Amino acid sequence: MLSSNTKRQFLFVSMALMSCYPCFAQTSETALQQSKVHNNAASNGTIANKTDLASQNTSSNNEPASTDSQAPISEVLRAKPPEGWKVSYQFNNDDTRLADFIPAEEDNKTWRTKLSIEARQGLDDIDQISALFGEIQNANEICTNFSHFNLFSGIENGYPTSVRLMECGENAHSSKGEVSIIKAIQGNAYFYFVRLLRRTEPFSDSVDAIQKSEIAAWSTYLKKVTVCDTVNPDHLCLPPENK
Repeated sequence: MLSSNTKRQFLFVSMALMSCYPCFAQTSETALQQSKVHNNAASNGTIANKTDLASQNTSSNNEPASTDSQAPISEVLRAKPPEGWKVSYQFNNDDTRLADFIPAEEDNKTWRTKLSIEARQGLDDIDQISALFGEIQNANEICTNFSHFNLFSGIENGYPTSVRLMECGENAHSSKGEVSIIKAIQGNAYFYFVRLLRRTEPFSDSVDAIQKSEIAAWSTYLKKVTVCDTVNPDHLCLPPENK
């Protein structure tokens, strides 16, 4: 059972997943470094979560450095948006990094397909399967003809990982049908959620909403989204694929 605090956290996560991804939008020297990492990551397919930035954080606000500063986070989320997709939304604070990507030809308000990625701290009391079932519970409350299917649950590069297909005949908030695949990865530094979401006309049978070949393509894409650690040999960062 999830604690009431975790449920409240998870409701925020579920809402945020509709519009998220690791991003860096502050004004300090460290934030500028983070912005550079984000831009490099978008082109190289590697998303860093504070990583070596912690060791570069040198009191940009003229405050004395903390004597109990934490060690740099070496954990890395490797995710690259499909070629030609654009950022439609970004958010970043101390424990949550979010962003959305949509195809270049789609509009920020009327988009049909969205990639959302989130790296979040403070979810230490749940695992990846519980996290997805929290998603399921939230969706079931606002969707008609709702169904879900496990696509994968196991270990990827040493991290507990689960992937689930969710079908929503009609979302009460958007009045649209929705088909999504969510990948949850329980990292050591962050909890990661990666979602591909398609809006459709309301449906009673998802066969009418999306082709199986597209679901297969999404699954292949999510398989390439991984977490690794630059210093921990149990979670090696292998060279990225050329394709």
